[in-house]
Amino acid sequence: MKKKLPLLLPVFQVALGIGLGLWGMAQANGALRDAAIYDYVPAPDFASHLINLPATLLTAAVFRKWTFQIGPTFSWVTFSTYLVFIAVLWYLVGLRIAQRATPSGPILKFRFNPIGMFMGGLVFLMGIVLIHSALGYLVSLSAFLWSFAILLLSRKQGTPSATAAVAPH
Repeated sequence: MKKKLPLLLPVFQVALGIGLGLWGMAQANGALRDAAIYDYVPAPDFASHLINLPATLLTAAVFRKWTFQIGPTFSWVTFSTYLVFIAVLWYLVGLRIAQRATPSGPILKFRFNPIGMFMGGLVFLMGIVLIHSALGYLVSLSAFLWSFAILLLSRKQGTPSATAAVAPH
């Protein structure tokens, strides 16, 4: 199961993203009809954005869509790119979980990976910036949870110290 996790997580999350995106498109077509609402994000799209927030932030940065209108209702190109980012995100999460699940001896101390610290800090800062945005507190809460998860998943296992290797007499 550990070896399948890096493949199963992206498949499941992309399928969930497609399902929520199509549901959001149906909801938007019913709600909007001929109206032009420039900051509308359907609830299913919003749920997908909360679950996949790092992929959402990357897609928003690439396409400069900070209102998070990246579902199929708005652009199939943007949505397809979003799905690729979701797959990459969950592949990396699954890979890291699978790596951490393999026993590698005693764990005595942890060091943080600088890249993971940077990415976790960046997502945390985005959560602070988005607190007072029109997107609401749920996006900030998701950002804080994701930053914590990124920091935890990016920890490197330290080597046992010399004093721990010596057995007491």
